[in-house]
Amino acid sequence: MNFPRPNSPTDRVGDILVTHRALTQAQAQEAADYAESAGLRFGEAAVALGMIDQDTLRETLNLHFALSRTATASAAANPLPVALSTAASAHAADCRVLRNQLALRLKLPRSNAPAVAIVGAADDAGGSTVAAHLAISFAGVGYRTLLIDGDVEHPRQQELFHLTSEGGLANYLEGGAASPLLLSVPGIDHLTVLPAGSSLVSAGDLFLRTHLHRLVNAAQLMFDIILIDAPPAARGREYLLLAAECGNALIVTREGLTERRAVRAMAAECAEAGIAMIGATMVGRNV
Repeated sequence: MNFPRPNSPTDRVGDILVTHRALTQAQAQEAADYAESAGLRFGEAAVALGMIDQDTLRETLNLHFALSRTATASAAANPLPVALSTAASAHAADCRVLRNQLALRLKLPRSNAPAVAIVGAADDAGGSTVAAHLAISFAGVGYRTLLIDGDVEHPRQQELFHLTSEGGLANYLEGGAASPLLLSVPGIDHLTVLPAGSSLVSAGDLFLRTHLHRLVNAAQLMFDIILIDAPPAARGREYLLLAAECGNALIVTREGLTERRAVRAMAAECAEAGIAMIGATMVGRNV
């Protein structure tokens, strides 16, 4: 899907909101008529009519203009995730099976994009790799996919995709960036990555800020699926904050290393927090 550019003469607020499914065409026309009669800006009119709240309006516009100036990551990407763009790859075949199972459980496609936290049981479980593989796999069938590196203290996606470490989720949540840094990956259409960025603020404090909720809400209007690479469970309970925002979690374990009691504990924590555990996957030692 091509997003309108901010310097386009047709790039009005109403057009942006309709493009990103925040308003219907009929609502946009009603808001435009009301704005003209009441002497209001379009956004003010839409909020006054109860069509959209102020936070969603602001975040949708922020993300729209961030998408309009999406940067491109280095072409010299790590071969691990990029190898999945080859249909003959064994890992690609496994990932397609997992992708299809998730699509069925999430009832894709749907108008309001689902968000899923990908959570490794431990640092060595392979959660970040699974998140990267799934993002590429969903993008490969045309889903507008947003991959967010939520492991702000030990980010991995910027290494896998050779992304910049300057700016990203942590900077945005801390309030140091007006809009999130979104990156496209050479050779992988429909995939957008929001790197982890950096901050001196702890992950738990960052994830509790209202910026995260507004970001996910706005992204659900613009993408078909949102995948968040969360911190592993063994490192603390910060993953629950991201998973709760998503409402869904996929648990990643590693063959021969992850103990069953760790998985049971994660499942219990997710259930207690009202998070739907939509699946668990085990990766081999060689992934």
